[in-house]
Amino acid sequence: MKNKIKITLPFLPISVNTAYAGYRRRHKSEEYVSFFRQMTNFFEDYHTIYRITWDKFLKVTYILKIPIYTKNRQIKKIDVANFEKVLSDTLGHCIEGFKDEKIKILCMEKIDSNENITKIIIEEI
Repeated sequence: MKNKIKITLPFLPISVNTAYAGYRRRHKSEEYVSFFRQMTNFFEDYHTIYRITWDKFLKVTYILKIPIYTKNRQIKKIDVANFEKVLSDTLGHCIEGFKDEKIKILCMEKIDSNENITKIIIEEI
């Protein structure tokens, strides 16, 4: 049986566009530091300790439940791929054994929703 971890975050990640500041010397922005703290607090407060002990490649699925339409039903400019880097980097700090170089398959999906929720599914392959 393959191992699988399912996590539901009650918030959205930040975009890589807002994660780093500076031009000559890039550094983590205040938004990144705030998001990293939010992720750390979530995993510390969560009763389940997530740990990846399997030494296999991973299939990671990120599902963002986010409003993708404006009030007048125009599609918002949301580049779902811009959320992956920050999510993968912070998961590497929050989940023991999670390394983004182990990701072999990456799936991302955005679903129209009034909620701001991030679902994460990590599977061994």
